[in-house]
Amino acid sequence: MLIPQPTFTQSAIRKWVKSQKILPSHAALRLRELLHNFELVGDRIRADRCRDLLEKADAAEFVIAFCGHFSAGKSTMINELMGEELLPTNPIPTSANVVKVKTGPAHAVVTFKEKGEVAFPYPYDVKEIQAYCTDGDRVDRVEIAHPNDQLPPGVAILDTPGIDSTEDAHRVAAESLLHTADLILCMTDYNHVQSSLNSEFIETLQQDMKPTWLLINQIDKHVAFEVQFTEFARKITNAFTALGVQEDEIFFTTVREPDHPHNDVPQLKQRLAEAIAEKRRRVTETVLTAAYLLVRDHLLWREEKRRAEIEAHRAVLGTYSMTDGERIVRELADVKEREQALTDEAERFEREFAAKLDRLFKNANLMPYHTRELARSFVESQQVSFRVGRLFSGHRTKEERERRLTLFHKEVRENAATYIDIHLKKMMLEHLEAYGIENEQLRRSIYEMEVPITKEMLVGTVNRGALFSTEYVVRYASFVVDAVRQLYTQAVKEKMEEALLDLKKNRQKKADTLSRRKEELEKKRAAVLELQAIAAGQQRALRQLLDTLGGSEEEFSVEEMQEESPRAFQDIGEEKRTVRQVPRVHIGRKQAKRRRPRQVIAGDMRKQARPAIEALEQSACQLQVFPGFRGMVQELVSRAQRMKRQQYTIALFGAFSAGKSSFANALLGDAVLPVSPHPTTAAINHVLPPTEERPHGTVLVQFKRKEQVLTDVNQALEIAEQKVASFAELEALLDEHARIVREQQEKEAEKARREALEQTNPDAGKKTERKGEEEEEELRDPLELLRDEQLFFLEAVQNGLSDMRGQFGEERTVTMEELSLFVAVEERACFVERVLLYYDGPLTRQGVILIDTPGAGSMNARHTEVAFEHIKHADAVVFVTYYNHAFSRADREFLIQLGRVKEYFARDKMFFIVNAADLAASEAEIDDVLRHVERNLLACGIREARLYPVSSQIGLLAARLAQGRLSEDEAALYRKLTGTPPDTPPPESAEGRFFSGITLFEEDFRAFVTEELVGAAVASAYEDIGRALRVLEAWRTEARTEEGERRRKEEQAKAARLASGTAIEEVDTDIERGLVAQEIEELVYYVKQRVFYRYFDEFKAIINVPAFADEQEEMQTLLRRYTNEIIRFVAFDLAQEMRATSLRIETFLERTLAGIHRRTENELRALDENIALAGYEALEYETPSFVPGLHEWNATVFADLLTPYKNRATFFTEGGNMKLRDDLEARLRGPVSEYVSACEKQLKDAYLPMFDREVQRLRQKWVRQVDEYFTGKLAALTASGDMAALDAAYEAVRAIYQTR
Repeated sequence: MLIPQPTFTQSAIRKWVKSQKILPSHAALRLRELLHNFELVGDRIRADRCRDLLEKADAAEFVIAFCGHFSAGKSTMINELMGEELLPTNPIPTSANVVKVKTGPAHAVVTFKEKGEVAFPYPYDVKEIQAYCTDGDRVDRVEIAHPNDQLPPGVAILDTPGIDSTEDAHRVAAESLLHTADLILCMTDYNHVQSSLNSEFIETLQQDMKPTWLLINQIDKHVAFEVQFTEFARKITNAFTALGVQEDEIFFTTVREPDHPHNDVPQLKQRLAEAIAEKRRRVTETVLTAAYLLVRDHLLWREEKRRAEIEAHRAVLGTYSMTDGERIVRELADVKEREQALTDEAERFEREFAAKLDRLFKNANLMPYHTRELARSFVESQQVSFRVGRLFSGHRTKEERERRLTLFHKEVRENAATYIDIHLKKMMLEHLEAYGIENEQLRRSIYEMEVPITKEMLVGTVNRGALFSTEYVVRYASFVVDAVRQLYTQAVKEKMEEALLDLKKNRQKKADTLSRRKEELEKKRAAVLELQAIAAGQQRALRQLLDTLGGSEEEFSVEEMQEESPRAFQDIGEEKRTVRQVPRVHIGRKQAKRRRPRQVIAGDMRKQARPAIEALEQSACQLQVFPGFRGMVQELVSRAQRMKRQQYTIALFGAFSAGKSSFANALLGDAVLPVSPHPTTAAINHVLPPTEERPHGTVLVQFKRKEQVLTDVNQALEIAEQKVASFAELEALLDEHARIVREQQEKEAEKARREALEQTNPDAGKKTERKGEEEEEELRDPLELLRDEQLFFLEAVQNGLSDMRGQFGEERTVTMEELSLFVAVEERACFVERVLLYYDGPLTRQGVILIDTPGAGSMNARHTEVAFEHIKHADAVVFVTYYNHAFSRADREFLIQLGRVKEYFARDKMFFIVNAADLAASEAEIDDVLRHVERNLLACGIREARLYPVSSQIGLLAARLAQGRLSEDEAALYRKLTGTPPDTPPPESAEGRFFSGITLFEEDFRAFVTEELVGAAVASAYEDIGRALRVLEAWRTEARTEEGERRRKEEQAKAARLASGTAIEEVDTDIERGLVAQEIEELVYYVKQRVFYRYFDEFKAIINVPAFADEQEEMQTLLRRYTNEIIRFVAFDLAQEMRATSLRIETFLERTLAGIHRRTENELRALDENIALAGYEALEYETPSFVPGLHEWNATVFADLLTPYKNRATFFTEGGNMKLRDDLEARLRGPVSEYVSACEKQLKDAYLPMFDREVQRLRQKWVRQVDEYFTGKLAALTASGDMAALDAAYEAVRAIYQTR
């Protein structure tokens, strides 16, 4: 449509209609003029519809239309409302045409299909009129007027045929007058509520902007013992609110059993009475809304009349659209600018590279402190007076000079390699790529370039006559740096001169290409201008029609509006007064002030992708008959299948007790997930959409293998420097611990007894002193270094072993009621690996998978690794922290890891939740907490975070209220949390959800999925279709050339086909492979530095004065425990760094392979400019597993560092803690280097073969695509293809592509 769609969005139409406060009679004046406009230009369909609206406005008639299935009880319900049997009712279909019922002097009017209207004055035969109501063959509509005190004058009720009728005439009759209805009651019987026809019909009504209520009739059919009515009602409500029906517009009714406990007929009558009381306003809104939609349809009719002209211009545009005018102008300007730039390209090439080289040299620290010290030592050895020893010193002096020269030379070369060589080669290759220079020989020579930094250069730079001093050493170091830079400058100069020659050779080819592109863009710009002129005409027509519809009559006065429904305004006033009494902080309103307004996206998130899926399937169907499209068709179909199966994963992270499971339950709308009270062994819970094999409520519990449990046990024991090989050894260790604890307790009692005895008999006390010292030596608890939570875990394993026999590694199906036993009972929970819960809820119905992970402080190393995998692969990462202790230490460790990898995600997929915000005393306090979290996130490298204060408790209670499952106690808590007085009804569910802050998160998450995830998939889909379209367009063009030209092109294509195969075989990726290896080395090089940078902060956090405050524990015990914790931290941080490094490498690998793909495509296009390879899609990498190392290093190994410290006070006051920190760091550097080196080898062993396999896969894919391309092209050139079919396919695919 050439008119911008926002003009006709429902929100825009509603806003305009609400602004028109006029009487129906005023609306009639506008409709007469609008009708004149339609008749003037010959739009008969819109003119007929406009006459209906005009008749309605003149009569100011409020129309209630009953629609729905046959035999849903529409006629019965109308009779109930009227208070008498006016319409025929029967278990079989009754109304076969539209029946209109209203109050007035008794008469009937029957409109026959052939002889028109026939009036039946009263008294008439009621049975005869009822028979006409069921005669759909001869009768079009029936109108019955009857004196009735139930229906006010000026109100009519329509009874329509069933929407499920198999007769087209019935459906037309049902829809013919719906555009005049002010309120539609869509009725369905109890057994057909979730029929797809119902949902489709309601969606159609909403598109036509018809106020629609849903009536689930005949609920007397409900059988209570089969399913609770509340559960049935909940499912129905959820299903239809998802379609946009408001919850308070859904009624459960029965006429047969008026006293049914769930019968909403009285409420329905009350609501209808309220609607009728506002009939003047509603009638005006109906006719104005319908008229506005008529304007839209009229403009579409005008556009259709110029369809041929419009399509001709669109054909010129090809894959561009009318809205791309600015883009075309920019591209045209860009082409002209590039033409101009070709004249000074060489100068710019040199200038830009010189600037990059200068920056590189300035940033290269070739002479850090350590290197300057070696320089000083070397310069000193070059002094004439330098001697080693006294007698026979000549030989030793010469050896010492050579040793110092060798050390200095090695250091300078390593520094040059690290700070210049690696970066310079990468910079040169990137500069060549930026200017389109694809000289493989030059690229290889750059990669293999070596700059000789010789010992002779270092020696020759020394001024032997200079006085040896600090100042001279500094000058000498500067001379060496200049010399190294000069060597690199000279080496680079030769390569760049060769590159410059290549650049100049390509200039004319680029100029010709740009000239053709400029001509093409000029034509497209002209087409855009023509289309814009047509669109401007449409805009003028739109303004004229809207001006006509806008009118200039007087508006309703406020008093007139209040007279329509005084009670309604009074009720609203009371509700507002109640809200003002709420003292609690309204979390949702507070959050709404913080975030930017955005459009709320309703409905199933996956629906947004359906048009793209259909476009892919339709395009594949069009292309499958042509040779050369087999691979492309497979790709289109494959992408469509992936989009159909698409699910979205939310991974929840956070510290223990932050409320992750509570937040998950709030999202799910019920208390679905149990919460483990013991953090060390909490399992990973997955909430998934149900399947046919695993319906709602299915719970699969996966138990750990015996080896996994033992690994967890040994990880807990590592701080105590213990290890077990079996559960029997664990039990023996725990028994020994219990025995010693018991004996220590007895010893304490004995000590107390001795002290008491000593007071009465000093000699007796001395006799037992030596024995006490011996016992002190013997009673060493093997688990004394463990903390309480680790001991608790080990004891839980011991206590639960008897129940686990035979279940290790097994999967067990349990009920939702049993689930808590495997999470809340620690003796079972410690053996659970994961839980899969198949749950049907509003979230999972849209394909969302919720993963509730263990706390960020979990001691389980496997949890840490699995968590990292979820960070990588989840569509959304949600981190939950608790309001009263936001950003704990466990939070920080996890978020540091998140900050390490955030920049490598394709999009920002992180959401941060501050849970339990209902604890806030004021909005200002919430601001303080949020600022605190934002600052800490920034410290972890996370900027511009999506931050949401929420109350999961309020959100869950509100959800339970909607389900009608709120107990009295829960209702009291709900009132308390929302600040509602005890004698006042609690907030409605939607308001409660908004109050809790959950609604705003859900809206933003829905927008994130729809706009970014689905949007990216849709964009890729249309990119594939566009590629196919361009190939089709090229083949059509070439196939239409003259016979001689086609023969020439055929020979060229055959030659290009052979050359393309050769080009693919000769694609050289050695340089890129070397760059991958080099990237691994460079990334790993910095890991150790970062770990030891954090080591100092962590040492301070673990070893500090408060940590040594417990006088009951020995100084050495505390030192050993904390030393082991520091070592485990270093091991943990190394593993985390390596995981982050693996993601960085994968990103580099993906970018490198995409570059190879792009370079190959450019080489192939040099042979045939229309070749278009499928876009590169990254593979799923098998990430290496990194477990914390340093297992053989512990406090016992470093006992010599710890034993000197006996006194707590002097340890800190005399700097013992600082000395221990530095000594421990020095000793750990060796083991850390070994771990890092092993990981570097592991990374190379994993990713280099991966690179090789992917290159081979790409070669095979390129060969297939190129072969198919030339097969299709040759078929087109040799006229073996059907040109008519090719044209039809092109037009079809182009039409599909333009729907994007």
